[in-house]
Order: sequence, then structure tokens, then C-alpha cells
Amino acid sequence: MNEVIIRLLLYFEFYAMIGWFGEIVYYGVKKGHYERRGFLHGPMCPIYGVTMLLAIVLLSTLVDELPHMVIGALFVVGLVEWVTGFILDVIFKVRLWDYRGRFLNLRGYTCAWHSIKAAFAVVVAMVFMQPILYGVIYIMPAWLKFILLLPFYIELVANWVDAIADAWADRKKKKVLLIEDK
Repeated sequence: MNEVIIRLLLYFEFYAMIGWFGEIVYYGVKKGHYERRGFLHGPMCPIYGVTMLLAIVLLSTLVDELPHMVIGALFVVGLVEWVTGFILDVIFKVRLWDYRGRFLNLRGYTCAWHSIKAAFAVVVAMVFMQPILYGVIYIMPAWLKFILLLPFYIELVANWVDAIADAWADRKKKKVLLIEDK
């Protein structure tokens, strides 16, 4: 498989898992207990992986131009969150977050304040984490990349099948799932 594709798959895996972990820790501290986060059942939130993949592909050349990177990150974050929220709502009748009532929200799928916070996280990841991750993956032997990729993507597919089946069953019951505002 092409080295660039393998690298992108590993980036997605890393950021989807780090995003999930970050949410678990944040809400665990905030609420004092573990709370399931995200659409999937396992230790991953694909929205973070997708956001960072887009940021890597679209914004990597802007690392030295911080104001442009921030604007690009705002766009990427807002777009991914809005599209994800819209798809989950329309197809599955699931709202994992709801920003209605917040300043500059777009149908409750995204809002200015959350986009600013998330864009800040993207910029920090691009400037500080991504160069380290790139270096680690670059020197990693092919066999280790395979060992890291295979179980994650098997789990991801199984997770998607399970989560979609659950959401579709809830949709048929006309049950609307709202996990919580972020």
C-alpha cells in the first residue's frame, strides 16, 4: 500500500483515539464519572480523525503562517462538525451535541465558541503534535504500521456496523438521541 495512505490512516487512528480519550477525561472530570462519548461504542471518535486529516492535507503548508492556519482551522472544524451533525440528525435522528441557543450557531450543529476552541486545538496539534507524530511514523517499520492499523480498522468497521444498527433501531422507534451539548 502507498506510504502516504498508510501514514494518513495512522494519523486518523491516532487523532480519533486521542480525541475520544480527551473527551472521556474532560467529561469525567466535569461530571465526576465515566460517560460514553460519541456515536461509536469503542475508544474512537472519527470526527477528530477526519478533522485532523483535513487539517493535515489542507493546512500543513500554513504552519509558519499562524493567522492563516487559524482561519483555515476554523473553516475545517466548522465544516466537519456541521456536516457530521447534519448527517447524524437527518439519517439517524441522533444529536450528539446541540448548540441551538448559542451565539452564531448553524441549526445547532456548530457554533462560533465551539469552533474557536476546536480550531485552537487543531492549531496546537498541527504545530506541536503533528511534527512529532510524523517523525515517529516515518521511522516506524512497515510491519509495526500493519500491526497498529489492522486491529484498529477491524474494530472501527465492527463499531460502525454496531452503532449504525443501534441508531437505525432507535430511529425506527422514533426515539431521538441527544447525548449532550459539548
